[in-house]
Parts: sequence; C-alpha cells; structure tokens
Amino acid sequence: MATSKKENDVIDIIDHINSALGCKIYNVNVDTWTEPFTSDWKSSTTYDKPIGRLFLVTKGKTQLHVEKEIYELVQNKIYFVNEWCTHRVVALHSKPLTILLASFDWDPSIHGS
Repeated sequence: MATSKKENDVIDIIDHINSALGCKIYNVNVDTWTEPFTSDWKSSTTYDKPIGRLFLVTKGKTQLHVEKEIYELVQNKIYFVNEWCTHRVVALHSKPLTILLASFDWDPSIHGS
C-alpha cells in the first residue's frame, strides 16, 4: 500500500499502526532507495522520554542492526526499536527498497522495557 505513496493509503496504514501500537506515530516518512546503503548508527541519550522508531518495509528487503544483533526486515511486517538502543539500517541490494519510517512515544507498560 505505501509503495504508491497515495495519501489515503498512507493514512489507512498510519491508522492501523496507531491502533496496533496503542499510541500515535509521528515524523512519518515513506522513502524509496534503489542503491545499497548503510545508515549512520543512531541512538538517543534523552532518557527522560524514550522514543520508538518504527520500520515497515513495503517493497524489497533490508536489515536492521540493533546493537550486536542483525534482523532481516521483510515486507509488510512492523518492526520497532527503542531509540536508546544503537541501531542502523543496511540495504545490501540494488533492487528498489521502500520503507515507511516513523517515531512514537515509547511506553514501557505497552511496548516493554
């Protein structure tokens, strides 16, 4: 759905994610890459308000490196990470890759500690 980048499709996806996560997502981007890349390592040192990062691959596949673990991100599954964890995205292929990226307020009672 997010590969078309049609506004109504993206709104439907966001509504579904909000419902599944039990909170509102924000800073939503849908990006497409056609070349391999490795993002910078990211983490947050703001410990008073944890932020979650959400990844939804809608075309292609990629990896999410979280600290020393590597996760294969497959299409149409929602993945999220607490920004306190050091993480990066690694795309190994030249095939098109489309990812919906977003942030949300991490609630330990809902999303775990």
